[in-house]
Amino acid sequence: MARKRKNGPREANGRLQRSRDRGTSEGVARRNLAYGRADIAYALCIMAANSVITVGELQACERYGFLHYAVFGRANLAAATYGGERPSGARKTWPDEFVVGRRNDYELARAGLGEEALNQLDNLVIFERFPRWLKPLQPLPSDVHHAKLLLATIHKLAEGMGYAPRVA
Repeated sequence: MARKRKNGPREANGRLQRSRDRGTSEGVARRNLAYGRADIAYALCIMAANSVITVGELQACERYGFLHYAVFGRANLAAATYGGERPSGARKTWPDEFVVGRRNDYELARAGLGEEALNQLDNLVIFERFPRWLKPLQPLPSDVHHAKLLLATIHKLAEGMGYAPRVA
């Protein structure tokens, strides 16, 4: 006796298509109300949703990620979510003047930030590594130092790029 197949869309090999369970429609609506359009699987958006960083600081980090992508070509989530200036077509077809201008902007954004601060910033924005202090782990004394350093670096980046007002 053959077993009855489960209903639902199938892959080419006959297997049921896998889908991500987003929960009930009420839960989805509540999450959208609380977090807006933020992708809460992305560390920067989690930080913005929890008011750890401002929207301006989030936009500065996204532009920083885009500048890295324009210069080096490694796509990251920050570059993908950046909605600012971007020529049409693939990165390989972008005009050289545009890429050189973004290289200058990238170097200007990194100027004045220390090596440890840049390391923290690049790990979060470019390489999409969650900071240890954002994970549900027992905090270490170094986590406090890293959190303060990263948040100060993000604020300084936002100030330098014009996304946040300068503090006197």
